[in-house]
Amino acid sequence: MEKKKLIILGSAHNQVEIQKKIEQNCSAIFLSPLFYVKKKNTFLGMHKFNYLTYANNIKFFALGGITQNNISKLNLLNI
Repeated sequence: MEKKKLIILGSAHNQVEIQKKIEQNCSAIFLSPLFYVKKKNTFLGMHKFNYLTYANNIKFFALGGITQNNISKLNLLNI
């Protein structure tokens, strides 16, 4: 039987959840919400997002509240 290499992705909203995803051997993590979204009162913002991504040695993808107005800010992030 051929062994396949799986890419495991996780989702997190804070450091505790990031640590759980690292322990689960995820290849990358969706971190959200980056910007304000109507359905949630809290969001990470650029500074906290960057802090979390630099503090953890894993690939991250940004999710949440990304619009045409703030898409240019993604170049300032560790993603």
